[in-house]
Amino acid sequence: MDDIFEKLFSSLSKSGFNLESLMNNPLIANISNNIKGSFANIEVNGSSGGGMVEVTVKPGPKVEKINISDEVFKENDKEMLQELIIAALNDAFSRLEEVIMKETQKQAMNLFNNMRFK
Repeated sequence: MDDIFEKLFSSLSKSGFNLESLMNNPLIANISNNIKGSFANIEVNGSSGGGMVEVTVKPGPKVEKINISDEVFKENDKEMLQELIIAALNDAFSRLEEVIMKETQKQAMNLFNNMRFK
């Protein structure tokens, strides 16, 4: 999760912006905690092999569920199963990162819009 915040401010820190000072600011820490709290109900699905393996993940990161089609076991191929699980997890975590980034951007825009009108 912290990597996402670092990515958001990385371009600023390259230009002399002090990310550590910002993140230690109590107001920013509170905002950060609120944004992280908004992730609590996020669940994202990923799949591989045309749906032969499906996974559900949550921020944390945490794997919530893995569903493996009976078709996979008919092949009796351990290596293929391992590759399908890895591909499904990579798909799910990639989608999770996208969802978290969009939610973070949305929360940040809401914050800045609220600050602007006060």
